[in-house]
Amino acid sequence: MKVIGGLLSNIIPGVLIPAEVKAEHLSHDPAVFAAYIEDPLVRMQGSMKGIHDMLSKASFSMDLDLIRKESQHRTHRVTGC
Repeated sequence: MKVIGGLLSNIIPGVLIPAEVKAEHLSHDPAVFAAYIEDPLVRMQGSMKGIHDMLSKASFSMDLDLIRKESQHRTHRVTGC
């Protein structure tokens, strides 16, 4: 799916697809939920390129975080610190 998304983001980068973001995932503040839901500029869609870039960068970032944690764990085991 990742490969297909990457290809499509290069072929049709501006095509908009549904991309719902739930208000409760943005903040713990109920006032923010209401403002987000009522905001006329919020659109529940994203471009193929934008969504692909966001997801691939998030995946890359999570991979780096895992590598750092594993490295710290190994250093801790070797040095005892």
